[in-house]
Amino acid sequence: MTGKRFRLKVLILAILLAVLYWPTWQWMWDRWNLEHGYFSHGMFVPVVAAILILIRQGQLRKAVPGSEPAGLYLIIGSVLTHLFAVLWGINFLSGLTLLSLLLGLELYLLGRRITRVLLWPTLFLFFMIPLPQVTVSFIATQSKFLAARLSVWLLQQIGYEVVGAGSYVYMPGGKTLVIDEVCSGLKYLFSLVAFGAFYVQLSTLNPVRRAILLALAVPLAWLANVVRILTLCLVGYYWDTDKAVQWYSHDLFGFAMYFVAFVLMFLAESALMVGMRKTETTKQKETGDAGHTG
Repeated sequence: MTGKRFRLKVLILAILLAVLYWPTWQWMWDRWNLEHGYFSHGMFVPVVAAILILIRQGQLRKAVPGSEPAGLYLIIGSVLTHLFAVLWGINFLSGLTLLSLLLGLELYLLGRRITRVLLWPTLFLFFMIPLPQVTVSFIATQSKFLAARLSVWLLQQIGYEVVGAGSYVYMPGGKTLVIDEVCSGLKYLFSLVAFGAFYVQLSTLNPVRRAILLALAVPLAWLANVVRILTLCLVGYYWDTDKAVQWYSHDLFGFAMYFVAFVLMFLAESALMVGMRKTETTKQKETGDAGHTG
C-alpha cells in the first residue's frame, strides 16, 4: 500500500510539474526542434538521466529514506523564482529552477541520502536546457573563429598552402571555405559535452579524477570539432568546397566527431587511471615500509 501511495504521489507531482512548467517545456521543445538549432540533443537528456538512475538502483535500495525540511525552502524559492522568470520571459532561468525544484522535492520527500544518489542524474538534466540565444550567438562566433584559425595553422604546419582570414579559409585555385555558425559544429559541441558528462559517470576513477575528466570534456569536445573542420578543409582542398559544406558532409563528419571525442575521453581517462594507480601503489609501498620499519 505504501508503494502504491508513493507512486500516486509521484504521478501527482509529475502532473503538477507539467502544468506549472508548461511554458518552459514548450520553450524547450521549440528550441530542441529549431531548424539549424544547437540543442536537438535536449529531448534525449531525460532518457539518459533515467538510465543513470537505473544504474544507481543498488545504491538507492541501500539508502535509507527520510525527509529534509530544508528541501521545503528550496521548493518555495524555486517556485517563486520560476513565476518571476515566466512573468519576465527569462526562459533559461525558469529551466534552471526546474532542477532546483527537483532537488528540493528529493530532499523533502526522500531525504538527504537518496538525494545524494540522485544528485548527478538530476544535475545532468541541465544539458536539456537551451542556453540563451545571446550566449549561443557569442559562443558560435568565437568558436568558428578559433576553430578556423587552428585548422588553418595545422594545415600550414603540414605543408598545405592555405590562408585564413576570420572564418574564411582560402585555398589554391580560388577555392574558399567559409566556416559559418552552422559549420562551427556548435550543435555537436554541446551534445559532446553532455556525452562527456555521461562518460564520466561510467568511469571507475576516484571523485577527484572524475572532476578533472569532466573539466576536460569541454576542451576535448572542442578539439574533436577542430578535427571535423580540418577534415572539411581537406575535402574542399582536394575535391570541392561546395561538397564540403553540403549536408551529407556535415552530418557524416559530425557523427565521426562522436567517435573522435570518445577516443579522446578514453585516452584522457586512461592517463588519469595510470596516475591514480601509481599514486595508490606509492601509498601502499609507503604504508608497507612504515609497517616493516615499525
